[in-house]
Amino acid sequence: MKNPYVNRTRISTRQFRKFLALFCKDFNAIQIADLMHWNRNTANLWINLIRERISVLVEQEKMTNATNVQLDETYFTRTKEYFPKWKIPYEEICVFGCIDDTGIVYATIVPKPRIMYVLPIIQSCCAYDATIYTDSATLYKGLYKLGYKHCSVNHRDLEFSRHVDNECITTNRIEGFWGWMKVRLSKFRGIKWDSLGVHIAESVWRYNHRKDDIYKLLLREFRRKKLN
Repeated sequence: MKNPYVNRTRISTRQFRKFLALFCKDFNAIQIADLMHWNRNTANLWINLIRERISVLVEQEKMTNATNVQLDETYFTRTKEYFPKWKIPYEEICVFGCIDDTGIVYATIVPKPRIMYVLPIIQSCCAYDATIYTDSATLYKGLYKLGYKHCSVNHRDLEFSRHVDNECITTNRIEGFWGWMKVRLSKFRGIKWDSLGVHIAESVWRYNHRKDDIYKLLLREFRRKKLN
């Protein structure tokens, strides 16, 4: 009987379901390979295929016309070499993110924290007259000129929230997502530089569907369009 979720594979439907359940529980490749009695390369192959599909789903499900949004950026440091020690770190990658008042998040890698790179993301996610909350970075200083209502907090002065006319101005929600994502990624004990984008997309998708049964969501997705 053909596998209804995957084309051209010797993996049975039962095996694939077991593998997918382990992936949805966020086991890493070593753990999955051990539990499935697979070669680690086989586990990595299927995990990467799922992550690539999730990256597509993240773009398809990206928020649009959000009216109340928090923006922020975070950084990952790339280490090219471990020895000699005086040559490390120093290369950073910037991840820009936004989250609306319902807790839906979107994040992606940008070349640099510059308005030319983040503005297309803001415009695709936010309504033209949205209220935007940020920190005091110069990156966001021109948003009010584009028609957005812009409110900011100054983290350098240890200001993380304040109330103005019964409105809470803060970036705590997006900061909370960064913290959750980095704790999740830390369990992999290092991620290949080239695969950071799909790991971020997976984190975004898992966070947005944190109240859903992601196992059933993925099974439905792979029935709709097979994995390979």
